[in-house]
Amino acid sequence: MLLAPAPAIAQTPIFIDSGQNLGADFSTAVALGDVDSDGDLDAVVGNHQGQVNQLWLNDGRGAFVVSAQALGSGSTTDVALGALDGDDRLDLFVVNGLAGGGAPGRVWLNRGGGEMMRTTAMYGEGLPANDVALADFDGDGFLDAFVANGAFYNYQPNLIWFGDGRGGFVDSGLRLANPERATSEAVAVGDLDGDGHLDAFAAGRVTGERRRHRPRVEAKNIRRQRGDDGACWRKLRLHRRREHDLARCSEGVDLHGNLERRAKELARHQ
Repeated sequence: MLLAPAPAIAQTPIFIDSGQNLGADFSTAVALGDVDSDGDLDAVVGNHQGQVNQLWLNDGRGAFVVSAQALGSGSTTDVALGALDGDDRLDLFVVNGLAGGGAPGRVWLNRGGGEMMRTTAMYGEGLPANDVALADFDGDGFLDAFVANGAFYNYQPNLIWFGDGRGGFVDSGLRLANPERATSEAVAVGDLDGDGHLDAFAAGRVTGERRRHRPRVEAKNIRRQRGDDGACWRKLRLHRRREHDLARCSEGVDLHGNLERRAKELARHQ
């Protein structure tokens, strides 16, 4: 007699701290994949503030050892793994944010055993990128890249880069604009309308909500005003906030150099 196995009973997962402290960097992104092809998941960690991106190799029991490789540095905001050059090994696509001057996206090709080689091509130079998703958007069998862009006062459209199957990418020419004064911070890909084509769901934010933390001083925000005593004062209006006296105007003295510093001081105390 054959007995059917008992149905599986759903259980609440339990997580325990492994006790590992994997680095002490300003980390902003992570991607899991079998980078060294040994049958377990490794971790690529993207770091910020000029710190190098790192590959952490898994010993198969959940313990990680950092690789000696430095996978670029700058202001990395996201990393994605995928087979980009047709050899079935996981390669790496890195995007960077505005803090690094809008450093371009870079591709690292896996030469085997987890040894990564940076390609010379650059993608989106000068554009602040926040996220990247790899998927075959044009149906040619090669992975493409959807890059979510945007930063405070640097509103850029999202871009799609078509993969050539050899580890290179070409600009699709598509410019997927964000709403006014908004940035895309994250993107996920899937068939949302059931037509067999991959769609993209981008999440972002309207940057005006944080303007008070980064006050922008423009000529139109500054005006001269005569006091009751006839003295001339410069005033500055921060976004949606009251005006503040900056300094007494003086003939032959240019006070504009101190406006930015004064605006930041005022914003901190709002």
